[in-house]
Amino acid sequence: MAAGADVTLAAVWFDQQFAADHPSRRYWTRPGWVVRRRSGGVFLRARLADAHQPGADTESAAEFQWWLAAWPALTPPERRKAAKRARGLKPGRAAPALPTIEGATDARLPS
Repeated sequence: MAAGADVTLAAVWFDQQFAADHPSRRYWTRPGWVVRRRSGGVFLRARLADAHQPGADTESAAEFQWWLAAWPALTPPERRKAAKRARGLKPGRAAPALPTIEGATDARLPS
């Protein structure tokens, strides 16, 4: 999985807004990334192998892509088992909005 230095502030805001607008979604895609929402407003991001082709942004397609991107070494049965275990968890509440940083335009998050 990618480290925080690769995630822009704009991406964080986008994910927070998407989660607030789609409270039932746990997984979604955006260019280059697939995102999994965990409880407490935590977003786990994984890079897509093809950054320009996020694929269909449905819950099931994004879930499949997230497990494939986040855990490429797992066998398909192991990924299915892990995904099934994770589905037992309730989606978290939307994270509170980040404060506005005056003059910032797509600033990088600190490492």
